[in-house]
Amino acid sequence: MVHIVSYVISAQLAIVFWWTKNWILHNIFGISFCVQAISIISIGKFKIGFILLAGLFFYDIFWVFGSDVMVTVAKSFDAPAKLIFPISLDPWKQSILGLGDIVVPGIFISLCLRFDAVRSFARDKLKNVDIHQNFAKYYFISVMIFYNCGLVTTGVVMFWFNHAQPALLYLCPAVSLSVILTALFRGELKDVLDYDEEQLKSPNAGEKDQDQDKEEKEDKKAK
Repeated sequence: MVHIVSYVISAQLAIVFWWTKNWILHNIFGISFCVQAISIISIGKFKIGFILLAGLFFYDIFWVFGSDVMVTVAKSFDAPAKLIFPISLDPWKQSILGLGDIVVPGIFISLCLRFDAVRSFARDKLKNVDIHQNFAKYYFISVMIFYNCGLVTTGVVMFWFNHAQPALLYLCPAVSLSVILTALFRGELKDVLDYDEEQLKSPNAGEKDQDQDKEEKEDKKAK
């Protein structure tokens, strides 16, 4: 029943958006796409995340500064593939943020939240973890602060130079640096770089870690 009601409401909103091209409905659909994408796409290693962010850092710079293709498509494309922020209603002027500038860092941010959960709960209890319950979210809070600082920086530079800016130019270094700095401050850089969620899914992962800890303790005693 819930799915039917949701479908009816969504269909009505889609029809209204198709007819009016209202920017508020445009943003509602855009945000919905972002939430859905982040929920179904995940990366299991920080190493992969750093490589992905580094590649998109140069990709965004090239397609914004080296070519006008991305800016032209973003401005002319009516589908909700961006978020619209009105600057002036009369005459109409807008600033836009591509959904990729939300989804890509969002996938990395969700990894940080899961890493916080791993650090806070026993391995065998991870399947029942509720992200809304109270646990230390050092990496998640840090990366969210840096991400918002990156967005603000993008907006300031854009208005200052009156030129479109590649948001990932500021967001990719911001979110990467936040994790590295937090890891260095907490002395967990090796844990961050070695983090692998595939190993957490292995039923014998916990036993292997315990055996490894015992071996390390025995080696220390022997020395």
